[in-house]
Amino acid sequence: IRKRCASLLGSLRQASTDGYQEDRFVQRGPAAQLEQLAIHARAPDEVILAVLFRLFAVAYFAPDSGSGAQVGYSLEAFCSNADFKTIDEGVDLVIPILAPNGGSDKNDSAEIALLRNKFWALLTKLARSTLPQMAENVIAKTAAGAVAVSDAESQAHDGAPADAPVVRTLQFVGCLNDGTLLLMRLHEWWEYIMERTPQNASGDSPAPTKKKRRMEQNSGNRLRCTVGLPSGDNALQKKALKVCREILSASQADGSLPLRQRNAICGIILSLSLLMLSAEDDDERESFRAPLEDIFSVIEELPASTGEALTPKKKEKVQKQR
Repeated sequence: IRKRCASLLGSLRQASTDGYQEDRFVQRGPAAQLEQLAIHARAPDEVILAVLFRLFAVAYFAPDSGSGAQVGYSLEAFCSNADFKTIDEGVDLVIPILAPNGGSDKNDSAEIALLRNKFWALLTKLARSTLPQMAENVIAKTAAGAVAVSDAESQAHDGAPADAPVVRTLQFVGCLNDGTLLLMRLHEWWEYIMERTPQNASGDSPAPTKKKRRMEQNSGNRLRCTVGLPSGDNALQKKALKVCREILSASQADGSLPLRQRNAICGIILSLSLLMLSAEDDDERESFRAPLEDIFSVIEELPASTGEALTPKKKEKVQKQR
């Protein structure tokens, strides 16, 4: 599945190199197959991330003019930067930079709307299901050959045996194999492509220092978001990522909530942050912004962690306070 994904991504890059970037029919074939790979019952996390990240980038970002021989972003480089361990199969998944003209005419506007609908549909499906590699982890601790699902409808995975036993659980919905939220990795990808330039045609994958990263941010070669978010909303997105990192890094031994509850809280925060991109006007964006700011206010009022291991009685007391 990973090799097939790499081949399809390569086809999209080749279409751009050959001058077919504006030919939607050339792109749609490989793109549709990629989306099917992402929901396959055996899809590894890297394939799911590559497909979702590509859709997100092409739906909400565009390369600046004069991008030259840029090719795309290395998933392996992103995973290394995000401290996400991948299966080493000797095949890197390079996510190509392909986008319409940014809505310069009706056809491009319709294409962007279609891509955004596909992105939200895929994200919704993945975020509401137990992803294959996490399911394998659950299966290893339960019945051999079972299918871990979150509800009755989720059993209809592409490629899953019809008679496979089922492990029903909500605990790992939307989680990758290391227990991190898919939404968390998507926000990290958002941050990553806003800070780094794509790799060039020679295959060089930049690993910039802070000084070089600032220079890249000021250059015209990185991706730009096609949604004009106010600076305050951009700050909220960054704060959402920071707050969720702090919540998830907390230890249950010092009175933090169980991981399942922390994941649920972070899922709400990250969803509201991401939904601001989908708002059609500021009034709709405010409907996502206001509850997000309320959540931050509540979190800031919570008792700070002492960083010390607590007795069961004290831990229960701290958890109730939180």
